[in-house]
Amino acid sequence: MSRVVLQVVDPRWDDPELTTLAHACAKRAIQGHGSERANLRLTCDAEMRTLNRSWRRVDRPTNVLSFPQEDTVSPDEANPELGDVAIGFETTEREARERGLPLSHHLAHLAVHGMLHLVGFRHDTDPSAQCMENLERSMLADFGVGDPYRHRGTVSQ
Repeated sequence: MSRVVLQVVDPRWDDPELTTLAHACAKRAIQGHGSERANLRLTCDAEMRTLNRSWRRVDRPTNVLSFPQEDTVSPDEANPELGDVAIGFETTEREARERGLPLSHHLAHLAVHGMLHLVGFRHDTDPSAQCMENLERSMLADFGVGDPYRHRGTVSQ
């Protein structure tokens, strides 16, 4: 069974309508991919900017960042964590508003997107992007969330 530890750091995320859907979608995204443990951190743009600057050398906030677990885990560990996903409030809220989406749906999309990165999906080539987007659409549809790419607004990189 998938286990995602949800960390609500910014109180603006502390709404069951937001967290319940995002948590369920995140668990679904890592289901069936070997280790099924990860962390989902709902934070603010200030922390996202710091993380983005530290890890990607990009000095601005972004909506979602994924941090796959390094290969320092003992091979004897039965169920190592996949890693961490962080999502920033202000950027996510602005994107949802600009796209006319419910915040809960955009958050769910970013949670799925981030978790898929933890299990090895990428979107740096057209075929891999198409594969990842199709999987996101399918998973989100299972939760009643519409196509996140219908306006062709892609996830910030």
